[in-house]
Amino acid sequence: MDFSLDTLRNALLLTLIILLVIVLYKRLLRFLGKKDQAPYAHLSDELVQVRDGQIAVRFNLPEQGAMRLEVRDQGNRIVQVVIDQSDYPQQDHEVHIDVSSFAPGRYSYHLITHNQESQRFFTV
Repeated sequence: MDFSLDTLRNALLLTLIILLVIVLYKRLLRFLGKKDQAPYAHLSDELVQVRDGQIAVRFNLPEQGAMRLEVRDQGNRIVQVVIDQSDYPQQDHEVHIDVSSFAPGRYSYHLITHNQESQRFFTV
């Protein structure tokens, strides 16, 4: 098969145009996907033993809004609602939780906002 130089040039140009369209389409989808996405809260991995029977939970809320912090047992049952507010302030927070009345075992605390739920585990 004999290809002319013009045919090869046109095929290469068409291939480059198709690749450019694909790249632009992916960037457009990424932009549209992030447009309505709210920033996520951050729940620290560090659990601080404040004193006997108390722990400190650190987290950051990037925007003011509804937030709930709760402690659950191994069966995923809520044993304590620490915070449940519709207008919690935007900033870094440290909340102390009294766990002195908890039975020995493994627990989790959950940070719940309008667009996410994060959890960490601790043992009493």
